[in-house]
Amino acid sequence: MRELAEEAGLRVKPKHLSKLSCVAGGKNHKNLAERELHYYLLTVAREVVPKLNREHSCYRWFKRNHLPANFNLPTTVAIKQGLLKSVKS
Repeated sequence: MRELAEEAGLRVKPKHLSKLSCVAGGKNHKNLAERELHYYLLTVAREVVPKLNREHSCYRWFKRNHLPANFNLPTTVAIKQGLLKSVKS
C-alpha cells in the first residue's frame, strides 16, 4: 500500500488487495535470494489513472493474454508459474 501511494499516487485500503504470488528475485554474492517480489491484485470499481513519481516515466494497461515480453525476470517467472490464473477476467 505504501508503494502504491509513493510510486503511483494511489491510496487503497487493504481489503481491495488480494495477494497473487511471491517470487524471489536476484542473487547476492553467496548465491542467496536478495529480495522477494510480492504481487497483488488491486480491485477497483472504475479504471484508475496513476500519478507516477519520478521513478516512472509511463504506464500502460494490458489484457492478461496480451502482456509485453520485457518484464523483469522475477515477474516473468511469476507469470510462468501461473500468477494470473486465479484472476477472473
